[in-house]
Parts: sequence; structure tokens; C-alpha cells
Amino acid sequence: MNEIVELAKKIGQMLKDSEEFKKYEEVRARYETDSELQMQIGEFNLRKMAVMNEMEKEDKDEAKFERLQNEMREAYRTAMANPLMTEFNEAKEAFENMVNNVYSIISYQITGETGSCDKSHCATCGGGCH
Repeated sequence: MNEIVELAKKIGQMLKDSEEFKKYEEVRARYETDSELQMQIGEFNLRKMAVMNEMEKEDKDEAKFERLQNEMREAYRTAMANPLMTEFNEAKEAFENMVNNVYSIISYQITGETGSCDKSHCATCGGGCH
């Protein structure tokens, strides 16, 4: 059991040392400290809360609800159009994909089943399905 735990720790450290993780951490730090983006995210969250509050009312004003939804959607589009948001999402996705690929390889070795295949990371899959 100790050998398995040690290998898991080594894999964890290798993931942490990967370029994907380093990129994610660098972009995440900028994401968290970018005042414009944080303001845009905050604006979206406020609009979302307003929509939720209106939705919970028994005597919901449909026109107001629709207006609030449109404002929320616009705030979302504004935040998502920020180039740093795009860069953050791409870096996060790249790292998560790598972690999921590692998990898939381990799972395949245990179960013999490949799970869902996106056919884009066959070299690291281990399943040998293609």
C-alpha cells in the first residue's frame, strides 16, 4: 500500500510540475487580481441574484423578470468576452483534461474499460481502442 501512496504522490507532484499546471496557475493569478474582470464577474453575480430573487417571488412580475434575465445575460457575455476569461478557461480546461486523462489510464488499468473517449488524446489513453 505504501508503494501505491508514494506513486500517487509522485504523480501529483508531476502534475504540479507540468507546463499545463504552471500555465493554469499563472493565468489564475492574473484572473484573480484583474480588477476589470472581477468587476465584470461581480456584476454578473449581482444580476444573477436579482433574477433568482425575482423568480422566487409568488407575485413575479414577468416583464421585470425578463428584463433582469436580459441584463444577466448581457453581464455574462461581457465577462466571457474578456480575453483573460478566455485564457483562464482554456488553461483550466487543458490542465483538467490532463488530470482526467491520468484518471482514465488508472481506471482502465483497474477495470479494463475505457469510459468515454474524445479521440483527441489517444497517445495517453492507455485503452488501445483505436
